[in-house]
Amino acid sequence: MLLSVLKNGGSSTLEIVNELRARLPSIAQTLPKDLIITPLFDQLVFVTSAIESVLHDAVITAILTAAMILLFFGNWRSTCIIAVSVPLSIFTSILALHALGQTI
Repeated sequence: MLLSVLKNGGSSTLEIVNELRARLPSIAQTLPKDLIITPLFDQLVFVTSAIESVLHDAVITAILTAAMILLFFGNWRSTCIIAVSVPLSIFTSILALHALGQTI
C-alpha cells in the first residue's frame, strides 16, 4: 500500500513532515504487527536545503554589500548602516508576511 501525503497552499511543509514523523509511532501501534511502515520520499530534505541555501546567500550578500560600500565610500558609518539595514529589512518583511497569515 502506498499513501501519499500532500499539503495545501496555506500550510508549512516543515510542520506537516514533523507532525507526521511524530505521529508515525502511535499510528504503527494500531496497525497489524506484520505491517511495516517505510517512508519512501521526504520533501523535508529539499525544503531544509533550500532554507539553508537562502540563509547562506543572504550572509554572503550582506558581507559583499558592506564591502562594496566601504570600498566606494570609505566610510565606516555608511558601511555599518547598510550592514544593519539590509538584514533588518528582510526580517521586517518576514514579520509582515507572518502577520498577514502567510506561511514561510
